[in-house]
Amino acid sequence: MSKYGTIIDFEFNPMKIEFKNIVIHYFNNPTMTKIKQDFNNKSVYMVNFKTMLAKDKRYLIVNTPVNNDPIGSEKKLSNMEFDIIQMKELDGYIDIPIKQHSYSLRDNSNKPEFNCVINMKNRTEKFTEYECPDYDVKITMIHKEKYLYEYPDTATLLSAIEKFSTLIFID
Repeated sequence: MSKYGTIIDFEFNPMKIEFKNIVIHYFNNPTMTKIKQDFNNKSVYMVNFKTMLAKDKRYLIVNTPVNNDPIGSEKKLSNMEFDIIQMKELDGYIDIPIKQHSYSLRDNSNKPEFNCVINMKNRTEKFTEYECPDYDVKITMIHKEKYLYEYPDTATLLSAIEKFSTLIFID
């Protein structure tokens, strides 16, 4: 069939590639540590963010297609094919030593790509789902207080990321 031309991938969306790139730049391209091999048919990588308070344990977690990298191996975020990103505050300890990383919220807050509007699509007492039309991604905010209106109808990508109770689905 290729002798007649190139097959067009109608599922290709350049805005999703752009979104991955802005996430990489937002978090200053951290080194991620593999913590799980096969979690719902995904490999899971994680990095810990340095915070000013000892009790805050903030993490960036990404899910990639299952790969053969050993548990504990490290990769830069820019070298990964991730399709789910999670920003979470977690209690407890991780059995596998993971890297600590820092980034600048102050630098990111002035950039227009992070101040794009996200709109509420669905709301329950457990979560609020948003659409981000600028990048065609789905954002889910997990409710910490199990309160129906814990998050507003309209917010920004920056505010969603910095709540550290966020899942972003790229594909």
